[in-house]
Formats: sequence, C-alpha cells, structure tokens
Amino acid sequence: MLAASAAFAIAGTTSGPAPASPAPPLSHAGRWITDAAGRTVILHGFNVVAKGAPHLPSQLGFDADDAAFLSSEGFNTIRLGFDYGAIEPQPGIYDRAFLTGVANDVAALSRYGIFTLADVHQDIYTQRYGGNGMPDWMAIDNGAPNTPFPYPGNYPGDPAVQRAFDNFWANVAAPDGRLLQDHYEAGLGLLAAALAPDDRLLGYDIFNEPWPGSQYPTCASPAGCPPAAGFDATALTPFTRAAVRAVRSADRRHLVFYEPNLLFDFGANTTEGGSNDTNSGFSFHDYCLGAAPGLPAFPDLVGACQKTGEPLPIQNAEAHSAQTGDALLMTEFGATDDPAVAGRVADAADQHGIGWHFWAYINEYDGTQIPSQNILLNMRQPPTPDNLNQPLLNALVRAYPQVTAGTPGAYSFDAAKRRFDYTYSTKGPDGRSFAGSSEPTEIFVPGRFFGKRYAVTVSGAEVAGGLGSQLLALRDCPGHTTVHVTITAGGPGSTPSCGEQPSATPSSGVTVALSGPRPGAACPPRRSVRVRIKHRRTVRLRSATAYVNGKRVRSLHGRGLSHPIVIPLPGVATVRVRIDVRTASGRRLRVRRTYLACDRTVLERRLARRPKSSF
Repeated sequence: MLAASAAFAIAGTTSGPAPASPAPPLSHAGRWITDAAGRTVILHGFNVVAKGAPHLPSQLGFDADDAAFLSSEGFNTIRLGFDYGAIEPQPGIYDRAFLTGVANDVAALSRYGIFTLADVHQDIYTQRYGGNGMPDWMAIDNGAPNTPFPYPGNYPGDPAVQRAFDNFWANVAAPDGRLLQDHYEAGLGLLAAALAPDDRLLGYDIFNEPWPGSQYPTCASPAGCPPAAGFDATALTPFTRAAVRAVRSADRRHLVFYEPNLLFDFGANTTEGGSNDTNSGFSFHDYCLGAAPGLPAFPDLVGACQKTGEPLPIQNAEAHSAQTGDALLMTEFGATDDPAVAGRVADAADQHGIGWHFWAYINEYDGTQIPSQNILLNMRQPPTPDNLNQPLLNALVRAYPQVTAGTPGAYSFDAAKRRFDYTYSTKGPDGRSFAGSSEPTEIFVPGRFFGKRYAVTVSGAEVAGGLGSQLLALRDCPGHTTVHVTITAGGPGSTPSCGEQPSATPSSGVTVALSGPRPGAACPPRRSVRVRIKHRRTVRLRSATAYVNGKRVRSLHGRGLSHPIVIPLPGVATVRVRIDVRTASGRRLRVRRTYLACDRTVLERRLARRPKSSF
C-alpha cells in the first residue's frame, strides 16, 4: 500500500514544476473560493476515485505523469476519492498506513500546483449491495432482503440498502456498541490530522451523495424534502454539523465541503441547513435525469436537459449559498463520453463562475477500469496522446481565470473562434480593492487552442508577465474599478501599460493619462513620465499639481493645463507619482501611479561600452 503511494511522491519530487498561484491555503468569501492573498480562485479538474480495493488512486496507476499532464492542460484540482471502509476496516481499528498513503498522494499532487479535495466516497453504501463506501460491519440492514438491481436502481429498489441508510441516519449502535456516526466522525478526525499539514489541500468532502433511505419519496420533487420535518432538516443537517466539527478537531485551516442528498443532482432543491462553520463549502453534482449514469438514455429532442435539467442544480446551489454564505463547487458532472454534454455543463458552470470536477479522469470499480467515462483510456499506461479521450479533453480544456485580483464578472471561451472574453471588478469578494496592487490576475491560455502566439486586448489592467505563455498575468491599474480582457489566436492586440490608459476615477468629465516606464524595462539614461489632462468643454479647470515621492515638482494654471507636460523621475529606484486636479466648481481628482525600479543591467552594459575619456 505504501510502496505505490511513495513511488508517486518520489516521482513528483524530480520532475514537478514549481507550484504557481493560487497562494495556499484556500478559503472563501461568500460563494467565492479565495486564496491567501484574497484573490478569487476558479478550479477546474477531475474526479479520481478508488472504489473498492485497491483503496488508493496511486495504486490504480495514477501517478506523477498524470499530475504533470493535468497541470500542463490547465487543470488545478483533483477530487481524490476513497472508501470510508479503507479508513476503519474493522470497528475501532483505523488503518494509519492508508491515511499516510492518502497524505503522500495529496503531497505529490501539491508539487504540481494541484489542489486536492479529499472525498470520502460511497455509492450504494457498501460492497455487499453492489456498491462501495462503508465497511461491511457498518451495513446494518436488520436482515432486510438484499435484492440486486443495476446501478443506480439499488437505491430505491433494494430493501437492504434502504434499511442500512435508515440505520446510519438514525445513528444506531455498531456491533461494538459504539454509535455508527461516532465511528465515522472519529475516522474523519484522523483523516484531517493526516492531511492538515499540506497547504495545497483544498479541503474535505465529508460524504458523497447522501441517500435519504426510505424517506426518499418525500424528497423526490422540485421542492425537495419537507423543510422542517424532512430528511434534510432532521437527519442530514445534524450529521453534517457533527462531521464538520470532527474535521475541525484536527484541521482548522482548510475548507470542509458538505453535500445535499442525492436527489439534488437531478433537480430537487435542498432544505439542508448548512454546516454552521465559517470556512465551509457546498459540494454539489449536476446530472440531467434523462442522461444520468446508469439510467436508460433517451433522445432529448426538445432540449429539456440543456434548458432545465442541467441549469437547475446550479441555480439551486446558488440559492443555497445565498442563504448560508458557503462556497460553491460543482464536484461531479459528466459521467459521459459525449463531448457536447461535457462541454455544455462546463460552460454553464463557467457562466456562473463556479469551479468544477468532471467525472472522471479514471472510472473504475474494485481495481477494474470501466470502459466508459474515462479521460485516461488505460489507467495502467501514461497519458500519451493516443491514451487520452481527445474529444472529451477538447470539450473541457479551456481558457479561464485561475486567479482574479478582484471578483469575476462574465467570462466565456469559444473554442471554434479561439477567443476568450473576461470582465471582472477590481474589488475582491471581501471588499478589498486590488486596483494598483501587485497581486496579479492569472488567466490560463491553453496552447492546444491558442498556440504560442496570441493577441491580448486589455483595459483597466496591464500585462504583468507571461505574454505568449499558457499563464498570462495582469496587474489591475490604479483608479480602475473594472477590467476587460480579450484573448484571440490571431489579429492585433492592445496592451497599454497602466500609465498609458486614461484614469477611470470619477472626475466629472476630467481624465488624466500618464505614460511612463514599463515595469521591468531597462533603465534609460533619463527616466520621465508624460502627463496629459483632458476634460469636457463644459468643465473648467482651475489648477493641477504634480508630486514625485510626495514632493511637489510642478504646478499648472490657465493655459498650461491644456498642454502635455514631462516630469523627470529621479534615479533608478521605485518612484511614486501623484497628480491632483481641481476644477473651477471645486471638484477634485487625484491620480496615483507607482513606477517600479528599472533594470540597471542594460544601462550598465551601455555605459561600459562607451569610450573612456582621457585627461
């Protein structure tokens, strides 16, 4: 068990790239996931879930080659799933070696900048019922008939499954006399203790797709379970809160995600009360009932999935987050080989600014790969081009803002036109402003669509690095509240520095444009900044004053206000410039710019080549 996971970890230390942004650990501000700098984070990735034995994804062949490939295609998260039975195979006997193996897998992914969501996974409760998840000793069905059905018919159709879930939610005693949920909570606490030290752990998904047991008919409607006395309120919410407290006994830093009951995935609303934890998230799934895994597919001639079935879980999730203040993450969708469905649901999540995990990178059960729903076609072989589901990848690889110094507005990627459009506010979700901040926005620009040459048109921010690479960095301009950026595979772009862009500060018809040295540019013999003040004809200006490093260097009045001025900048160090403008009506406009230290090496080489004078 440890050998396979250690091999993954060792391989990761030799070839992994330096982790990029976001800055860990991740947290949230309302519905938005945020990084340590307060920037908004969007996560795109896959499910890698070990159902049954072997219990670690690394034992299935998921290793450093896969992590490197996923990172290179812009995927920055993995939902790493395993059975609870692997944590506590016998009552009170916890497998510490397994927990160490999970920690090794998380650490290996971290070295590639990938954030891991540790998913305690179940389907159909346990292996005895044709599923996975709980150890057999936790399946207390009181002798109810175990009637096998094809998945997912076991949920409503197998009396033993119904009784086992009923007993779990009722928290009956296990064979050793201890309550079932007490066992589960203790296991979660040990899992958290094993994973807490890793900064790039995204968090914990405490229970996959809770099934209401025999109460499911009361929840199978668009309104969901009865709000006061139904399953969500009386069973699921208390379990969620106790499970979150168990995680918090060992890890107070990372996000804890909880899920609605399984019927939410197909459009039923949730009446769950939330976790009562300030650093929690809502993990939800999106499957249209007419195209759900395991159910007979039917032609969607009227587009019911696209119009209603797929948007409804996203809308319900946003409504739940508005009530609870919890972060949002769509941790399952897809379970298909149809690129149109995969791309359509990913587009819908992107339109709402919600991160996602596609099902699945590897789809397996009990060590055997299922021949459908895979990105990696053969899990025992590396992710070479011929071992990848390229049509699915083309639907899922996309340009998107991995980190935003502000709050995302609308963004969209058109693969056919090879175009990405993005608008965002420079005010972060917690209220702080990133205008003029050194913290960058980072946009993934996939090489499979844009190549190494692409055009960028931006306003409200300037290119801070990575132009032509797969990770484009922007820096928000001072005084601007909104940033617009368009990336195209060809055609002219426009990447003015902040100093070359008109100020966006409200000024009653007055703008101040400053043009100065670009960040990181070589030092010229003399540095200067050019200032141009423009105003509407209906606005009269009274005066303008220029300051350099807090010292007044120029005052303008009358006709002098209508002509550009050039202000010398001292030395080669970072310089702060401020322009104060006053109108005849008494209104004031203040514009600030910071010009970073220039690169002295080029200037020094030029000076070294000059002929020495003799005396």
